[in-house]
Amino acid sequence: MKRRLLFAALVAAIPVMFASAGENPSTSSTGVDWKKAEDHYIRALHCGNCGVRRSALGFIGEYKLTGAKQQVIEILKSDTQDQNRMAAALALVRLAEKDCIEAVEFAARNDESELVSVFCRSLLTASNAHILASE
Repeated sequence: MKRRLLFAALVAAIPVMFASAGENPSTSSTGVDWKKAEDHYIRALHCGNCGVRRSALGFIGEYKLTGAKQQVIEILKSDTQDQNRMAAALALVRLAEKDCIEAVEFAARNDESELVSVFCRSLLTASNAHILASE
């Protein structure tokens, strides 16, 4: 199990590790082409391997790749795996855009899984506390 998770994380990290530093205006000062990386993570969201999808969701949230938010919202709404919906909720809270937060609020009220609903409520509570603390 640990080997599979490690493999999934490595597969999801490959686009960032090997992103080229071309003349693309989206290339950062660190040489990472974030648009290219975002495209790779979006493709990983459609992978049949749940670990790869969860890793991609984690990186989308961590790097705040807002171009993937519609696909992440769709995973939160319709993925059959609770773990994937929870990873999507975390990514959306990290993206911190209005439509992302609204999707997590909807899931907190309406997800069929009590586990996912409670997780979403906890994320919203924690993120609101963080926002209030930083003001």
